[in-house]
Amino acid sequence: MRRLCNNGDFKILDKLYLFNNLWGEKSGSGTQCSWGETFDENEKNISWNTNWDWYDNDLMIKSYASIVYGWHWGWKVKDLKLPTEINELKEINTNWEFYIREERKGNINITYDIWLSNKKIDNENPDEEIMIWVYKNGKVTPIGKKKHDIEIMGIDWELWEGLHPEHNWPVFSFITKENMNIVEFDILFFMKEIKNLRSKYLLSVQSGIEVLSGKGNLETKKYSIMIK
Repeated sequence: MRRLCNNGDFKILDKLYLFNNLWGEKSGSGTQCSWGETFDENEKNISWNTNWDWYDNDLMIKSYASIVYGWHWGWKVKDLKLPTEINELKEINTNWEFYIREERKGNINITYDIWLSNKKIDNENPDEEIMIWVYKNGKVTPIGKKKHDIEIMGIDWELWEGLHPEHNWPVFSFITKENMNIVEFDILFFMKEIKNLRSKYLLSVQSGIEVLSGKGNLETKKYSIMIK
């Protein structure tokens, strides 16, 4: 099984792809590899692993290894429903079951990263971002400031808002109050909590782990996403 160990390495799995995104690797030292295990054609489930060992500058993001549905500075899989105006979407259902093993404690968060734009784009910047943190450990905080607590689909969250430090677009982050390793929800419920989104285009839903420091392994037993 081929391991993805360099920045930008990817493997297509049906309509998604596993992306070993080491965008912040120069801020520290270490290594990271990802590998896709299986794709279940009947259940539309994907399994994969990410193994990391990062140190130095432990408050800087080193990587975001993720499963990507849609855009990421270009398109690797074309036959998708995206980009689509949000007001045309009925649901964005996702299931995710994963396990974390940390050999050396560090700063991590497991998150959905959702990118939006005012228009259909090919290889331009988006202009808005939504994150849904379902697990976090260590000294890691989202962009901006906490606005308020909120309950969505029976789960308690904190909503944070701020501007992306490099691109200056708005970032809305929903942070779980209690770590989860089994996730099942409709992402549209989160999007409905943010005003003035309905005319925007959904470009991408990405799901993975941001690592700032530490050593460990993320094993995804099964993951699926269905956009209608």
